[in-house]
Amino acid sequence: MLKDSEGDYAIAMSSDGKYLAGGSRLVEVFLAETGLRLWTLEIPSGDDDEIHTAAFNKSATQLAAGGEKGIIYVWDLKSGQLVETLTGHTAAIFSIEYTPDGSHIVSGSEDKTVRVWDSHSLRSR
Repeated sequence: MLKDSEGDYAIAMSSDGKYLAGGSRLVEVFLAETGLRLWTLEIPSGDDDEIHTAAFNKSATQLAAGGEKGIIYVWDLKSGQLVETLTGHTAAIFSIEYTPDGSHIVSGSEDKTVRVWDSHSLRSR
């Protein structure tokens, strides 16, 4: 059961089907088979953002999520820590995905742009 009770929900499933992530003002990660909550990933205080989309990398060691403020949040799922916030969009992000080889994050925004980010350096191309 998601703790977050406000707004729209982003839902993502890892490519191997083991993990499920969902949320809006925070993102929770669960074991899909049992529903056991592994992480509650918080958006930095002060951002007051609402998540619209999320995606796991291929190995499910990283989760990227984009929201209303045009910011992408990237968490390390080994530690549960936010490792980077990516800025560049000027409006809400409604789609995000890792490339099949995991080398890039691709995001689409209401600002009518698609951005490609290096998933290792976490910088825009």
